[in-house]
Amino acid sequence: MFIFIFNKTPKPIWKIIAIVIVVIAAPDIIIGMEFMAFANLLGVDFFVLMYLSGLLVYLQPLINGLQKFWNSYFSGYKNTTIG
Repeated sequence: MFIFIFNKTPKPIWKIIAIVIVVIAAPDIIIGMEFMAFANLLGVDFFVLMYLSGLLVYLQPLINGLQKFWNSYFSGYKNTTIG
């Protein structure tokens, strides 16, 4: 099937399509290779730590709100002793 399509279309169209695909995909391929090189060089722990720290920065307003709620809700229980 592909041979029939390839034979019916002129040759420069295939070259243009191939060049367009390479131009569009080349930056992603290069970035992917760089990330793989960083992962091999620094290890996976670095990337896990990077993503976790980014997640903590993103969730910081939620964490602060929960801390304020926790502190205000349990403020009466701080000075009591069990016994």
